[in-house]
Amino acid sequence: MKLLSDNGIYVMIDATDPAYSINSINPSWTSEIFTGIKTKVDNFLGYDNVIGFICGNEVILDDDTTASAAYVKASIRDLKAYIKSRGFTYPVGYAATDILANDDLQTYLDCFSRDTSVDFYGINTYRWCGNATYITSGYSAFGKAFADYHAPFLLTEYGCNTEGNRTFNEVASMYGPDMSSYLSGGFVYEFSQEVNNYGLVKIDQNGGITKFVDYDNFKSQISKINPTRTTLSAYQGTTATVDVCPATSSTWLSAASPLPPTPDESYCQCMVNTLSCRTVVTDITQAASVDSQIESALSLACNSISCDAISADSSSGFYGQYSACNSLQKASYALNAYYSKWSPSQGAGACSFNGLGQVVTPTVSQCSTPTNVVIPTRAPIPTRAPGATSGSSTTGNTGNSGNGATTGNNGVSPQPTRNTPAVSEATQQNGNGGNNGGQPVQTVDRGQQGSSSFVKPLLFVIATLALLL
Repeated sequence: MKLLSDNGIYVMIDATDPAYSINSINPSWTSEIFTGIKTKVDNFLGYDNVIGFICGNEVILDDDTTASAAYVKASIRDLKAYIKSRGFTYPVGYAATDILANDDLQTYLDCFSRDTSVDFYGINTYRWCGNATYITSGYSAFGKAFADYHAPFLLTEYGCNTEGNRTFNEVASMYGPDMSSYLSGGFVYEFSQEVNNYGLVKIDQNGGITKFVDYDNFKSQISKINPTRTTLSAYQGTTATVDVCPATSSTWLSAASPLPPTPDESYCQCMVNTLSCRTVVTDITQAASVDSQIESALSLACNSISCDAISADSSSGFYGQYSACNSLQKASYALNAYYSKWSPSQGAGACSFNGLGQVVTPTVSQCSTPTNVVIPTRAPIPTRAPGATSGSSTTGNTGNSGNGATTGNNGVSPQPTRNTPAVSEATQQNGNGGNNGGQPVQTVDRGQQGSSSFVKPLLFVIATLALLL
């Protein structure tokens, strides 16, 4: 980090990683994930060249995975609060896949309150290929979608490589009159070469660097730009403005309120300490070794007793009081409930579950609700019907965000219609398909991993000009 700072390079950190991220298909926001994110963030707080944190990268892949958006929004809320509690004000945002679901996602991550909304919104896009233009690439659709967005918009990835050496003609539009009024810069993908052939340079085993033609082309384009900058002292926006949340529908599966509760490890562990039947494995780092047993045990137990306390449904906004606990803690809750019901007739065998459970002596009689748990309101909040034009609402809660984009009015422009061809299965799996501007879908394979949230390298180095502040 110091070497980067000494060379005037700012860094945006992906706060998640493969072990601690929200799964697209089976989403949850748990103490395990949150603890992993906080641990990573702690390592970077205080560096003078950290420009912000990305809390979620390509989690929502298509309409079917929009149920995970509520968990992303909750993670953004909690990471913003955590950073603030540590005495820092770094912006927290999200990096989206360039898909049709962005129509509602960008609104959802900018609604209800600033405390639960992004400080910036990014899109990983590969629309502009070869000799395309601002219009033919589909980049012009971004202007319609983000001209009045309440947070800075940037391209968290760009640089299509399907047509040979990249010329990066999009740079002139990104930092010129076409986009500078609503775009806050971007990150070219990527600096060092990997098997997917997006690198600007190749780094050998000894640290030697070989520059590719793409490097020279990108350098040439960047040297030509002279973007208009906005200083913080001149910024006239408001941090209180938010959009109206999208209503749930067949293409949008996350309710606006309440959001998943803030995970609290001590609260979850206290619950476990009240139980008479718990999992034999207690170390969450070993949970993978009993995943199949837990799945079978929950199937059996929850068919006999209520598992509402450990269940969650983002479409209806239902979250049990222990739904944010980790998998072992939730499994222990279910095993104990089953044991309590059937031990009079089955004895200790009701806790066995083929060796997953064990009878223990409780060490705590009851637990009090911790003060640091965010209790989501169940009061109805404004929503817009699917396909309706976005409006905006305001909230008295200004949160800790100071990075909103200047807007000419309080509304968000009508979102592009869903007239883009259907995203192919390969595109969905790779997390790079679709666009929200009616242009042909660009399928891109960057070697990503199926349905789960694939996490980019640790550092997002600003190789272009990021104008967030």
